[in-house]
Amino acid sequence: MEIIKRLKELTKKGIRNYTNTVNSWLSRHNVSVDSEEKVNALKTLFSDSRVAFVYGAAGTGKSTFINYISHIFGDKDKVYLTNTNPAIENLRRKIDAPNGTFMTISKFLYRKGANKDCDIIFIDDDKRYMYDLRHEIRFVDASELLGATLFLCDDKAASA
Repeated sequence: MEIIKRLKELTKKGIRNYTNTVNSWLSRHNVSVDSEEKVNALKTLFSDSRVAFVYGAAGTGKSTFINYISHIFGDKDKVYLTNTNPAIENLRRKIDAPNGTFMTISKFLYRKGANKDCDIIFIDDDKRYMYDLRHEIRFVDASELLGATLFLCDDKAASA
């Protein structure tokens, strides 16, 4: 229940001028987003909340969507997290935005000296690997302390 309370707190306030920032980015960089649904999602994603959750089957464009968001956050510091090193390398190949740090969830949470200062945390959690709710609780703690925006991405919808 603690994770729900903390996530609710992060959802109470969005990023100031987020929609205008996205509109500016789309017009300035002549970006071709492959669907109007994704354009609309990009424009509203963090306008009213600092937490976003996206899910979809493999190949639906989640990594591309993460790359779009990464470019929208431009010069902001970004941390990309997954469960395994191969998944980190896969994500690293797909993200070409500047100012990103890639690491496993365990390294981010438990290793001393891991850079936790960031403006947005992307968590790409593949359920094919061992899932541990304690990780998400610690993410919320970290993002609350750092004031970071939280983006969660998964291959499947969360199940009750």
